[in-house]
Amino acid sequence: MSIVCPICSENDAIQKLSAIRSSAQSTAWVRGYGGTITTEIAELLRPPNPPVESPFDPVLWIRKFTYWILVILMPVLVIVMLANINSGSGGEFFIAFTLVCVLAYWVWSLRNNIKELESSERLAKMEENRMARKEAWKATMEIWERSYYCLRDDVIFDPVTNNHDSPKNLADFLKKSIAHETSNGTNNQG
Repeated sequence: MSIVCPICSENDAIQKLSAIRSSAQSTAWVRGYGGTITTEIAELLRPPNPPVESPFDPVLWIRKFTYWILVILMPVLVIVMLANINSGSGGEFFIAFTLVCVLAYWVWSLRNNIKELESSERLAKMEENRMARKEAWKATMEIWERSYYCLRDDVIFDPVTNNHDSPKNLADFLKKSIAHETSNGTNNQG
């Protein structure tokens, strides 16, 4: 079965979106300045951007920072306080009390930080969300890669779902195609 445009039922003016994107770009040099020239239709038909991978979790990074500050600073403070006690400058009780408080805080904080870092619920949820975004992008790319453009009717279409729309509405077209696949169970798992 031949793929045809859903509007004109012809196949002589259709081309895959990926082919339009790759053939419509060229490099140009004008007075020493180089750049890529992209036709207007190729720009409209650009593939969806992959999800942004953000390794930054503020809560996790603050806890890691606190942990490492404590790990680095506490031994220094202990050495300074012990040196102060041995110097005989007085205030040994105050220094010892401070030392005990600092060490107790260090142990408590270390325990909480390790407990939080080992607690995989937050990290698992972040990973789950990341994987869901990645899978959604893959599904969108599958549809984009199999979709066509008809020059005659200025329409993009998906031959699997028969969904079609204007190239200016590419994002909506992809969402509708995904929704159609999901509701009909025709998603190509590959």
